[in-house]
Order: sequence, then structure tokens, then C-alpha cells
Amino acid sequence: MSKIKVFVRVRPALPGEFDTPGCVNCTELEEVSGNWIQIVKDGEPKRYFSRVWGPKSGQEELFRVVGVVTVNDLFEGYDGTIFVYGQTGTGKTYTLGCTVPGLEGVQPCCLKYIFEKRDKESAKYEVQVKGYYIQLYRDSVQDLIDPTKDNLVVKVDETGATIVDVTKRDLNSYQDALGLVAEGDNNRVVANTKMNSA
Repeated sequence: MSKIKVFVRVRPALPGEFDTPGCVNCTELEEVSGNWIQIVKDGEPKRYFSRVWGPKSGQEELFRVVGVVTVNDLFEGYDGTIFVYGQTGTGKTYTLGCTVPGLEGVQPCCLKYIFEKRDKESAKYEVQVKGYYIQLYRDSVQDLIDPTKDNLVVKVDETGATIVDVTKRDLNSYQDALGLVAEGDNNRVVANTKMNSA
């Protein structure tokens, strides 16, 4: 059984952004329950989501609502995906992958939580952590740990989806996981050039 939740986060204005002629705050959101957002324009309806965060929201709050639940589900045997989508410049990288101390995004917080939970609950769970890093571009799946594998096949059967021949690494610590992400990030530059995604 899959449960999909959709969240919205509105980024703060960039310095001087509202000084540009015609550039105004174009959203209104519900602050108390935080479940709707509306484009400030005649005839636009309120749109409802699992949670909506405004420009003053913090990284920790997003991790508590989105990340903790996802990791807990993993430990109960479910698959978990946090998919970040948005226009260029809307804060996807900051929200998901920021590694600046004190401003860590959902991804590093989830990785840290996985290893903390594994260590804390070792009597309850036998946990083996493996990681891989892929890039989806159009119809291609590319391995960012081994960028020579640039057209991997996704096999779907009764057990779920598997990426055939993807490079997997055993991860024994949070630092191992961050190292895998850093390696994949470095290979993204080569991969983007090769795939002409720019």
C-alpha cells in the first residue's frame, strides 16, 4: 500500500527581489493549520496539501514532518521516497541536500537519523544499509557512482522496482553516506555534460 503526501514550501524573497518592478508576494497561505496555499489573483482557488510551509520555515521542521516519518517507515519494511520538484531557483537543493552545519537539509538529516536509529534500536532491528546514487534525465537512468553506466534498466516485478546493475555500496556510518553523496555530486558534473542536460 502506498501513501503519497504532497508538501509545499515557499522560499523567502531574494535580496532586492521585491524591488524589481512588478515583482510582489504572490502567495497567501494558512498559518495555523498550514494546509492550504492560494495564488493572489482573482479567481484562483485555495489549493490544499498535506502541509504548506511559508518563507520563515526552518529545515528542522521539515525534517520532523517529512523525514522522520519516511525513515520510520523504512525500518518497518516499507519503501520511502522524498521527491523534490520545482522551478530553478525555488530552493530544492537547499531544502533537500544542504550540508551547512545548522542548516542541514532533509537528506543529510535522514541519513544521520538512519544510523542513529540503527544504533539505538539494534536489539529490535537487524539493519544493513546500502546506498546508490542515480540521476534520472528524460528516459535515462545514470549511475553517478559509476557514470559509465548511463542507461540502466529498471525492472519491475511483484516485489517492486529494481535498477539492474546499479553500483551499490555498504554504508556503515553517517560519514560513509555523506561520502557517497559527495562522490555522486562530483560525478553529476561529468554526467550532465555527457548527457547534455544543460
